[in-house]
Amino acid sequence: MTEEEQARELLKKYQAKGLDTDGIKKVEEWYASFEENPVPINKERKAAIREDMFAELQKVMDIQPKPKIFNWPSITRITSAAAAVLIILGVGIIFWQPAVHKTPQEKLFFTSTDAGEHKKITLSDGSEIWLNPSSRISYQQEFSAADRTIELTEGEAFFKIAHEKQRPFLVTTADHITTKVLGTSFRIKSYGARKNIDVLVATGKVTVGNSRQVFATMTRGQQISYDKVNQRADVTEMAVPIAVKLVFDNITLEEVLTELEYAYSIHAELQDESINHLKCEATFSTKQPVTEILDILCSLHHLKFKESDDHKTFKIYKL
Repeated sequence: MTEEEQARELLKKYQAKGLDTDGIKKVEEWYASFEENPVPINKERKAAIREDMFAELQKVMDIQPKPKIFNWPSITRITSAAAAVLIILGVGIIFWQPAVHKTPQEKLFFTSTDAGEHKKITLSDGSEIWLNPSSRISYQQEFSAADRTIELTEGEAFFKIAHEKQRPFLVTTADHITTKVLGTSFRIKSYGARKNIDVLVATGKVTVGNSRQVFATMTRGQQISYDKVNQRADVTEMAVPIAVKLVFDNITLEEVLTELEYAYSIHAELQDESINHLKCEATFSTKQPVTEILDILCSLHHLKFKESDDHKTFKIYKL
């Protein structure tokens, strides 16, 4: 049983008064250790954590929120038991930095670039990351079964994510902004010295938000700028969308259409199963409209396609 799991069990028993003297002593020693080994955090994060901690404490103690401003030192006047429960249940978990403590060090990779340096990283799932100068990321050697999570702790990176319908890809920043995708490409700019965090979508669909809300779900050609100071997000259209290569290396027509669906946020249907496994080998760019790509692919295999009135659905069939 991990230290966190042991703490949870002790706290449950503590609340239910089911601990002996030795158990109570362990809880209080565990809580006291936070004061002995404080984790340094900046003013902005401390203020946000303080606000969430008191909100969580109100839930635990069944207290209705009051229009009152609390000062950080007042936490020392909270009983040890309540504060211990709060740290387990609330955002005090941030103090533990679970991504570091829960993942064995040998399975967590840290990559950074110097000024003027660029790096390309290929992850275990086939996703690719291009790291810009003065940037840092951390990621697991093997992702979990539930999701694929990495952290862009500083800087700027372009992501081309391998599509997995059942396992979303999450990119978090040092300011706890999360970008969630299934399979697409996008750029994130998150320098500590900048006022804004920017996410630009090259292909597919991306959701951006934090633990409290979703700011926006965006598609190709859109971008979001999050003001860290005023905590406001604005979505706009990019003047010049980011262009991405689409490389089809001897894959089936069915696989090609799946990639086009995620790149252009469309729906494509093959009207005859006999054409599903036709092979394609070509390179395109998202600068090209999807109709141009489909026209070329259909010409190669003597096929035709029909476009819906809203330009979002395409049906491919034999001549």
